[in-house]
Amino acid sequence: ENTNGPINWWDRLEELKDYKKRHGTANVPLWESENRDSPYHGLANWAKDQQRAYVSARCGMWSTMTEERRNALEELGFSWTSWPSNSINSGGHQISLVGALTEMRPKNNREAAMAMAR
Repeated sequence: ENTNGPINWWDRLEELKDYKKRHGTANVPLWESENRDSPYHGLANWAKDQQRAYVSARCGMWSTMTEERRNALEELGFSWTSWPSNSINSGGHQISLVGALTEMRPKNNREAAMAMAR
């Protein structure tokens, strides 16, 4: 991980491609973002940022998630909804936060996206 400053989005995508080659998935475990000693700490944080950006875009908010970036991530098999932080258990049913926030869009999209970003 580069500790000398911000890393370009496309450089992080290349890191994700390398991660997928080594681990067979483009979905970096979220616990990696909490472990500062992990070699995937920065990549996991970046991945979480991509999920948040995707949710913001789906809610009609300003987002860094462009169609080009979304396509590049989806080509790798990046999941927007399968990680534990993107779903909640309600009455024994898993509810996708992406889906729930999208449904909330007409009522209060700004507050929903801001809550997801926390």
